[in-house]
Amino acid sequence: MKKTFLLIPAILLFTLLLGPHLWAKVYIDIRSPSFRKFPVGIATFKTATPTNRDMQLGERGTEILKNDLDICGFFALITPSASLEKDLQSGESSPSAKPGEGQLGADSETVDFRPWANLGAEALVVGTVSFRDGALTLDARLYDVVKKEMIVGKRYIGEITDLSRMVHRFADEVVFALTGERGFFQTKIIFVSQTGGFKELYMMDYDGRNVVQVTNHKSIILSPRVSPDGTKVIFTSYKFGNPDLFLRDLRTGEEKRISIQA
Repeated sequence: MKKTFLLIPAILLFTLLLGPHLWAKVYIDIRSPSFRKFPVGIATFKTATPTNRDMQLGERGTEILKNDLDICGFFALITPSASLEKDLQSGESSPSAKPGEGQLGADSETVDFRPWANLGAEALVVGTVSFRDGALTLDARLYDVVKKEMIVGKRYIGEITDLSRMVHRFADEVVFALTGERGFFQTKIIFVSQTGGFKELYMMDYDGRNVVQVTNHKSIILSPRVSPDGTKVIFTSYKFGNPDLFLRDLRTGEEKRISIQA
């Protein structure tokens, strides 16, 4: 399998970095011999509108974020029990930004940091997920619990299927804000899988979510290789009965045969 850093477009209509002090401080030196996991509290994302058809958007988004931040190994996650978290969130209000706005106000005064500080958290993630008129909105924030101020706030707007991509994007922001290093959560994996008797090319998120079929040759595909910029993939296909080379643009879907085996 080959990894490629490819951001699927059109899921972000608004995404702004906030605060004049953004990135001014690196909270974790991951190269230090005395490195310790940084304690981060994660409050379950609130759902601004009632969910139906088993779409527990807030809970799903929170679990994706937990998985991202846990797998990178930089953070000690603090996730209270449901009963305790209810008390922790009792002093919080929803983000002040209205639907459709790109910028979130730094309303840290609406968050009660003391219970999180008592649990040992030095940073805190809170968020709200809403689904209205066919559009999914994720408002997410990272706070400095000690200073009681926002480090980064983001708003993402897309389709209902974009939830995991939005959360992966915000997880990258958290890693960058706290370590100064780029995250890998938007990584895409290109692989060959056999379904229905044929070997086709597929692509998925690094964690196995959002699997999409890339080719439909109804044949055998082998040996995919991705370009350094992650925008194209070259592979061998027996579509025409020979092991020919094909080049496919992962952004546009344009595909052409570039080498023919006689």
